[in-house]
Amino acid sequence: RVLQGHFADAQPGAPLEWCERGLLQRIHRRTIGTLRERVRAVPPADFVRFLLRWQHVMPGTRLHGVEGVAKVVEQLEGLELPAAAWERDILPARIHDYAPAMLDELCLSGEVAWARLRVTPPEAELNPRARAGAVGLFARTHAPWLIDPYEKTDAPPSTWPHLSPLAREVAALLERRGAAFVADLGTALNRAAPEVDDALWELARTGAATSDGFAGLRV
Repeated sequence: RVLQGHFADAQPGAPLEWCERGLLQRIHRRTIGTLRERVRAVPPADFVRFLLRWQHVMPGTRLHGVEGVAKVVEQLEGLELPAAAWERDILPARIHDYAPAMLDELCLSGEVAWARLRVTPPEAELNPRARAGAVGLFARTHAPWLIDPYEKTDAPPSTWPHLSPLAREVAALLERRGAAFVADLGTALNRAAPEVDDALWELARTGAATSDGFAGLRV
């Protein structure tokens, strides 16, 4: 039974509904039961088919063109993989007739970026053959909350003791002047291009730097 009534301090003309406690408990139990009936486990085969469709790897669900690449990047934001795996395994499996130029267009236009998402601890053993280590692809506008910021330690990369002296010099120069080409860095530091290149990869591998294109990782 529902009774209509008013409290003295209620808004004028606003009725309050009253319900017997036992009836309210029955309503809650039936509501919860109804909601639980709507969520049921499915057979593993159905779940796998859903995953394949959702990840766009099932035939007939693959995406197309630059827009498709952007959608895949958005879906996989936060995932770190070896640089080569992105164009060897991930994107071609989800994009029909994938071409490297698609990712290059997104990167050079400023829509998509790549970087090490988590700063490598100083004591971590780095694979010298993996020049950039694991990297993530993401929308550039999401970088502030996706990348583990070194500002948490209040120490810019130019002061990180686990970096080589040249890497710290390059980091300091980048902190002062912003983005630069390898040749410009070499001229400013009076270093050969291969030396600067190695220092930049050290910075990229530890999460301290990135570049605006994907071609370097591809090479």
